[in-house]
Amino acid sequence: MITRRRFLAINAVALGGLSAGPGSFAKAVGQDAKVVWQGRAFGADVQISLAGDRSKASAALEAARDTIRRMEHYFSIYDPSSLLSVLNRNGRLSMPPEFARLISSVEQVHEATGALFDPTIQPLFSAYLRSRMAPSAAELKQLGGLIGWQKVTIAANRLRFSKPGMAITLNGIAQGFATDRVSEVLVAHGFEVSLVNIGEYRSSKSPTQLAVEDVAGHQLGHIYMESGAVATSSADGFLLGGGVSHILFPNGNSDGVHWRTASVCADSATIADGVSTALLLAPDTKIAQSLVDTQLIRSVILQSQAGQIIRL
Repeated sequence: MITRRRFLAINAVALGGLSAGPGSFAKAVGQDAKVVWQGRAFGADVQISLAGDRSKASAALEAARDTIRRMEHYFSIYDPSSLLSVLNRNGRLSMPPEFARLISSVEQVHEATGALFDPTIQPLFSAYLRSRMAPSAAELKQLGGLIGWQKVTIAANRLRFSKPGMAITLNGIAQGFATDRVSEVLVAHGFEVSLVNIGEYRSSKSPTQLAVEDVAGHQLGHIYMESGAVATSSADGFLLGGGVSHILFPNGNSDGVHWRTASVCADSATIADGVSTALLLAPDTKIAQSLVDTQLIRSVILQSQAGQIIRL
């Protein structure tokens, strides 16, 4: 599974005693202790760290794993039985509540980023994957008719595409949503202090400092958060046909993205995930600054193609 975030090193240094540890479960001593679970989800390593009543950890982690499995069943574009695959085949879907909740966040990020975040790029992404070269101008023009969030109709819990051949990908936001849902499940099981990494990081009442590095291992800066989330996107993580970044412009323009990396801190991992994807396509810092000013996000670290680091 191709996921842009796996190519960045984000090192968590928990200031409140929840640093990530090796092994399936870290050794816990006493009634209140740290427990660490590591596993796989969305095609990559994930990790959950808990601090609290050790006797409740097993049930909490089982609920977390159930949540991760459900999120994969809903949103995996590589699983032909997933709800997302059903939607892309049939062009319509009756959405369960969690699916509808994520789609609501998609609409929010789409609007907030001036339509730079647009999951309907999937037909374009597939065209690039099918060929070692970029699609022809004629093919790009044809694909353009299938792209645009305005072509998606949402009424109550029903989602429908307006044209045959449309498809969406939620890879730029689903891991963030899964991170949020797992954090919520842990709180419901009595763990107010946790650090969850399911592609994006979210801390719950755990002061955490993240060291953000680019794909070359160069440190871009640190992000401090408490009861918040961080997501990082990289344009260099995977190249499609013709050397085009996997982060694609919704209008089909194959010109290079404007930023090499974007790291976003926000209240939720869902918002941080979607915004970090979109900001790579922003021509300047205006959208990022607006999102900080309106408090949709807390802060941003941008790395330009020339290597310049900008913090907002």
